[in-house]
Amino acid sequence: MGIVAKIFGVAIIVVIVLALYGWTFQFQTYTYTGMVKDKFIDPGRDGSHYLIRIVDNATGRTKMLEIAKNWFCNQVNEDELYLDIKVNNTYTFKCWGYDIMYFGPFNFYWYPSVIEVTEVIQ
Repeated sequence: MGIVAKIFGVAIIVVIVLALYGWTFQFQTYTYTGMVKDKFIDPGRDGSHYLIRIVDNATGRTKMLEIAKNWFCNQVNEDELYLDIKVNNTYTFKCWGYDIMYFGPFNFYWYPSVIEVTEVIQ
């Protein structure tokens, strides 16, 4: 078996694993319900990040959420989703991902990614 065939075989396995990994993330979601306190756009080298700060109804704590393009969850309209959210209104945010903040030498942030928003009518 030649080197090209081995590389091709490994590439196919990697694609299959990534596809299965993405498919599982699509169904591992959770929700936050809370009032939007602030929203802003954080420009970066790799594009803008749409960030939303809410007060979580369940815990009363402030939570940061991100609206980002997400091909695994078919989320490609992040700008429209961001513009529809109004400050001081209450929403239920369907999210995926983890809330990770690493303040080491790399300053790594990963906020829960919003994939669906529903306004709570009171």
